[in-house]
Amino acid sequence: MSPSFSLSRTGALFGCAILGFASVPVCAQNYILTDTTIDGSSPIIGSIIVGQDSTGTVNTSPSVHILTGAMVNYVDGYNHSIVHLADSSVNDVYFHDSSTLDVFGGTLRNHIYSYDNSTIDMSGGHLALDLDGFDNSHVNVTGGTIGQNMQAHGSSVFHFYGGSVARGSVFDDTSDVTISGGAFGQNVGVNFFVAGSSVLTLIGHDLSLTDVGEFMGFGEEFALGGRLADGTDLTGYTLVKETGFAGNVTLQETPEPGSLALSAGLSVSGAVLLRRRKKAAKAA
Repeated sequence: MSPSFSLSRTGALFGCAILGFASVPVCAQNYILTDTTIDGSSPIIGSIIVGQDSTGTVNTSPSVHILTGAMVNYVDGYNHSIVHLADSSVNDVYFHDSSTLDVFGGTLRNHIYSYDNSTIDMSGGHLALDLDGFDNSHVNVTGGTIGQNMQAHGSSVFHFYGGSVARGSVFDDTSDVTISGGAFGQNVGVNFFVAGSSVLTLIGHDLSLTDVGEFMGFGEEFALGGRLADGTDLTGYTLVKETGFAGNVTLQETPEPGSLALSAGLSVSGAVLLRRRKKAAKAA
């Protein structure tokens, strides 16, 4: 049985935008206050505001599933609401107030913006433009594709385990970014810009940084070497660290999967040998 559907609309039919995926005028705002499923059988051509009414005085924390066939202009999430996005079409996403967006499929045609203490979990799907984290938001990427840039601002925390970013990534303010996998493109020949007091941690094997000189008056450029933990070869990757700020880059080595298995095998063999020696000593 589908979750209940609570919907109210505001807006007039004049002066509306035309969505790229439908020649339909869009200006309706749909306020969702209870658990809801939106799919091809009940598509919304317009925008949805989740967890807040039109006056901003009624706040709830619903769970919303946007599934196959749904077409939405933008999604605003408030007040600990949760939105699951599958095979659907959405233009922009804005999340606030410790809300959570779970992207595991579908197409986001513009941006994802994460504010306050909200969380973005992306394991699939395609984002056409940028993924931006602000304030104290958390972003976790394990799959999917980002068509342009990944940008961390404020005190946002990013963990990137897999997936891909087509262009360069920018980390500034006091953001904290950890990358252990995935593929990353470049802007002006640079994969990662570390600005302000941000911290970038790369996790992998045989990691290295080689200073190759000053970069366009912005900071110092470094060539990366080694591989990320998922095996991504960093040959040809570059990083620029802004001069005059407290930003930091940490290279964290992780054991090769084969060496972990070998280490575990040696430990077990050693323990067995020790027990045998103890038994032999008692017998004597």
